[in-house]
Amino acid sequence: MSSGAVLQELVLTPDNSKLLVVDPQDQSVIVFDLAAGTSTAVNVGLASDPTGTQVQPITVLTAANNRAFVSVTACVNNPVRQIGLTNLQVAGRADAGSSCGAGYVPYPEYGRASADGSTILYAGSSGVEFGVQPSGPEYIWSYNAASDTFAGPVIVADTPWVSGLGAVDGDGGITALAQGTLDQRLLPSVPVVQPGFDARLNKTGSLLYTTGTDGGRIAVSDTRNGRPQLQLAVQNPTSGNGPIIPIIGVPQPLAVDPSGSKILGALQNGVGYFELSVVPLAVGTTSPATASVGGVIQLRGSGFVAGLTATIGGKAAACSVVDSETLSCTVPNVAAGGAAISLTNPDGQTYSFERALVVQ
Repeated sequence: MSSGAVLQELVLTPDNSKLLVVDPQDQSVIVFDLAAGTSTAVNVGLASDPTGTQVQPITVLTAANNRAFVSVTACVNNPVRQIGLTNLQVAGRADAGSSCGAGYVPYPEYGRASADGSTILYAGSSGVEFGVQPSGPEYIWSYNAASDTFAGPVIVADTPWVSGLGAVDGDGGITALAQGTLDQRLLPSVPVVQPGFDARLNKTGSLLYTTGTDGGRIAVSDTRNGRPQLQLAVQNPTSGNGPIIPIIGVPQPLAVDPSGSKILGALQNGVGYFELSVVPLAVGTTSPATASVGGVIQLRGSGFVAGLTATIGGKAAACSVVDSETLSCTVPNVAAGGAAISLTNPDGQTYSFERALVVQ
């Protein structure tokens, strides 16, 4: 590492054994082995790069199959480079696309990985970056660690699905942009009422956290309905009640802990921190998605507390709170077909979503 190095993006491997840090000055990613206490600088250049080409790493993400993916300077062949974390060898990923054509073509540059490393989601716009108008179509890619394959780009041009960064929940089951959740085809599924440009999901995928396009707030929405749950105003930390200091100036300014209760926003002159005493009641996934009367289903979400009551298909359902993120329910005697689920906490919080379950 040179004396002029400026370290930027950093990420842990899913098993927390290694820390990877981007060093664009030296065109490298530094791999720290946390158990051994050693570090190795891995140059991300390829022998096929033209002589004299500056191939600077921009972002790095890690997958569960001992691979890391580095997005490098645009307009080079294979702008996504793979680092094998067992041998620290670098290779180009031709299946991740190219960033050059007649003009600039988006490529997998900014992305997010699930906590278990099974899924990576990339998103980028062909217009001006980070939500500044005019914007262009959204390009979306995904990486599946089990099959070691990239899919995409899926190009979504309809407003407001533009210029938003991606988000993935803990196990890759739910993906989203700052404008709302995506389906399995990476197409828009549930738009949120108040979109932004940076996005994070909590571990269970029940809540989507976005920074507003004006940079002055953090919005929390549920992923099933797209309804706003909370608005967090960002205050000026130097003058108390003075003008808001926007959450802008860095590509990915938002961080959320797995529970969704602790939120950090990078400000122009500091860091904004929020800690929620009550995480909004919401559901991310229902498993299984199809069940018979008398069958047991599991809801993964947020805000579940003792004393919660539930209905499935309009009838009371016997449920037990396993923990604040897991609810186990028995399907009551309801008609076959799609059934809505409604939840109510003792503090009065309510949550419902249609066709939550198919009853056989």
